[in-house]
Amino acid sequence: MKNILFAVLVLLSLSSCNHYESKVSIGSPNTTINSNLLGEWILAEDHKDGEISGFIDVLAFNKSEYLVQLIEYADSSNYMESIINMRMFETKIRNSTYLNLQFLGDDNDKSYMIYRFKSISGNRYKLYYLSKELFQKEFHNSKEFEEYAKTHYKEFDKSFEVEGILSRKIK
Repeated sequence: MKNILFAVLVLLSLSSCNHYESKVSIGSPNTTINSNLLGEWILAEDHKDGEISGFIDVLAFNKSEYLVQLIEYADSSNYMESIINMRMFETKIRNSTYLNLQFLGDDNDKSYMIYRFKSISGNRYKLYYLSKELFQKEFHNSKEFEEYAKTHYKEFDKSFEVEGILSRKIK
């Protein structure tokens, strides 16, 4: 369930401009879809009265990848302003699960954004993004990126900043 939730959180974080972008993912899409991640989520700021940043819908794309839809509404109304589609898959390294997110569409850069999450309670998670201010390394391939994260995991995990709180949307 945690793996799925962090994927949802990753989608919400994409709208920030301080996200590290990599030409390669941190691994390959070789994990199985976690059904607990599927569904609708709400992303809010990281404080008690956190304002809602957006809504995320996570769908199974194939056996190992998700389609993440970041949905924005105009001025707290029911009018849908935009939908941003992203591809997402998980990479497990040591005790952490990282989410690899990539925008879909012809006009989009094919770089990856990397996220991770931490359970707060129940269906609530704190979402973190890899910050370009804290992490500037470049990698030639996914294997090199994954090996770096395995061998420098403490330093790597310190390069993440809080995106917000991800909660399951209750209908």
